[in-house]
Amino acid sequence: MYHSRHRKSNEYITVAIDTKSGSLLELINLRTGDNLIKNHRHGMADTFELITSEGKSFTVPKAEAVYSNPDLMAKITEIDNGLEVSYSCLSDGTNSTDISLTYSFRLLEDKINWEISFNNNSSYTITVCKFPYICGVWLGEYYDDDTLVYPFNAGIKVPNPTEYLSMPRNQIGWRWQDYKYTYNIDGMGLWPDKHGVYALSSKYSGPLSMAYCDLYGEDGGFYFASHSSGKGILAIRIEAMGAHSAGINFAVANDIHIKSGEKFAYNKAVTAFHKGDWHNGADIYRKARYSDNDRKAALASDWFLKNPGLFAHYDFKYQNGGIVHSFSDIPALADQAVEVGLNHLLFAGWHHEGFDYGFPMYTADRELGTLDELKSGIDYAHKLGVKVSFYINSRLANTKYTELDELIKDGAAVKSVDANGEYVISAEQYGNLDLKFAAMCAGAKNWQDRLSDAFDYVKEAGAYGIYFDQIAMAPPCVCLNESHGHSPEAWNEGCIKLLELAASKGLSTIIEGCSDLYGTLAAGQLVSTFSYIACAFPELYKYTFPEQILVDMVYPRRGMAMRPTFVGDRWKQLIDTSFICGSYLWAYDLVEDNSFENDPAAFSYLKSIVNARNLWLNKYGHGVFEDDKSLQLTGDISAKLFTSPTMVAFACNSSGMIELDSENKVKELILAVGKESFVKVSSATIYINSPSTGVIIFE
Repeated sequence: MYHSRHRKSNEYITVAIDTKSGSLLELINLRTGDNLIKNHRHGMADTFELITSEGKSFTVPKAEAVYSNPDLMAKITEIDNGLEVSYSCLSDGTNSTDISLTYSFRLLEDKINWEISFNNNSSYTITVCKFPYICGVWLGEYYDDDTLVYPFNAGIKVPNPTEYLSMPRNQIGWRWQDYKYTYNIDGMGLWPDKHGVYALSSKYSGPLSMAYCDLYGEDGGFYFASHSSGKGILAIRIEAMGAHSAGINFAVANDIHIKSGEKFAYNKAVTAFHKGDWHNGADIYRKARYSDNDRKAALASDWFLKNPGLFAHYDFKYQNGGIVHSFSDIPALADQAVEVGLNHLLFAGWHHEGFDYGFPMYTADRELGTLDELKSGIDYAHKLGVKVSFYINSRLANTKYTELDELIKDGAAVKSVDANGEYVISAEQYGNLDLKFAAMCAGAKNWQDRLSDAFDYVKEAGAYGIYFDQIAMAPPCVCLNESHGHSPEAWNEGCIKLLELAASKGLSTIIEGCSDLYGTLAAGQLVSTFSYIACAFPELYKYTFPEQILVDMVYPRRGMAMRPTFVGDRWKQLIDTSFICGSYLWAYDLVEDNSFENDPAAFSYLKSIVNARNLWLNKYGHGVFEDDKSLQLTGDISAKLFTSPTMVAFACNSSGMIELDSENKVKELILAVGKESFVKVSSATIYINSPSTGVIIFE
């Protein structure tokens, strides 16, 4: 009897494979009876896709190709709890190619483990492997009631991803000094490719903070992940085409460099069905990354754990050479920090030729004062209890300096090799377009040594910490420089080495971006939710790894040139979200360009929040973030639950009510703004009758 599809089932899941092409046809949640694959887009890749350096694509064969060349037909074999699908060769749609490939899946209760391997005996170099490539997905009958959470820089939450990801670009341009920015007012600002596909594809561990995402609705959700623990370079790729071709595609996209005669294997992809919402997916990922006995907190000193945030001074020397502060100003800056209660100062532009220019010339700039003046200012700050951190860039070397030629030649990330066999390095630009920076390889020994020397220098100057820019935000690079002694995809391992070097010097490190690979090696992780404010959802990372500390930028409304007006208009939202999520506050103090002192109302609110946060941290510590899992909220209110001890942090703009799944008695109310008489607590219900912000601690 002819069978058009081969099915494999357990009590939770059914998977069906086309018997000729090996294409994935069904992915059924047997609890609901729902087949997630609802839109087969003809003529496009699915199930897997290999892409060459020339852009050729190899995927499951079309039926017509199999009829004309039976060698392309998939061979399907039963294995324990699953199926194995093999191909002796692949086709680009026109010609067959000597690439043999095998993929398989195994059903393990409500989870599926996916594996793929191939031998490249063709003349091509394979640079991308997408697998599993599950296409045309939505939950239930309608696509528009699904919600996607995706860990872009801690997290975004996207309702109706079919349409949201494909919405027209809604952007503005903004200029600050020599910097030209583009901001998304709404949507993700994605461009369609030649097939009309809008792809959200962030790399781990650059903008992709964790290697999973979750699609959920009223009747449960779909978890999609790589459990690779940072080996190699991969992206979690989400694709949409809009309402005219509904559904989204999921893929793990591995960046690789597999030349003729080489092999590749990947076996860490996992999918799962779950009940409930995204919290269930987060629970799956957390258990996969860390056992209950292996979960680690941020590598934070006691002073960092008890401090609510920092003032960032990028105005010692700007990229354009403009100087606002010298080292002799440090005592006054420390006095201001004490007055506000943010007992942590971050200095950028302190080094030779200033911020976004003199990288990696990390010695005190002579125009700002002497090293002794720098040390003296830091010593004054520390006597007041104010800790000082220095900015260091993890990645960039300015190519204008001839004295760096050898460092760059030997240590830059090599992205390709030209026709003459010469290395082509990765280069980037920031601000002044006349400047070019080499992207240095995190795994290159000479670059690691250079940054280790910088760590020693700032430690000698008296700094307690560093802000390590770009390390978990700029995307990882494939590096083809064989003299570095690493595989082409070993970027993440190099970054871990850099963070271990900083930790070995006793420095408390804040990193730009957010990563579960690096979070236990850093004191804090900067998530910058202002930059994607329409869909920002830092709760995704904070709930998944509650022991780690997120750092978030807050802004005034008035007198701010650094950011667009629509960011300033949301100044209170940014402060409130940081407070209720327990984030470490990052407030700039750039005299003319971004300072709370230019906005008395916002400054007053900031100081009240800082005071409440100081009381919270010094009496009760950070607590364990539980999001709003057991809270019911009514009215214009936001609130988050913490445990160890039980606490509810809230921000209410008018009035509202919070109901807890708890009967604990109230121990203390720490109110930042509002009046205590307008906050009433009756058993497990909190009534708020006026604008108020604070935290309630329960016994």
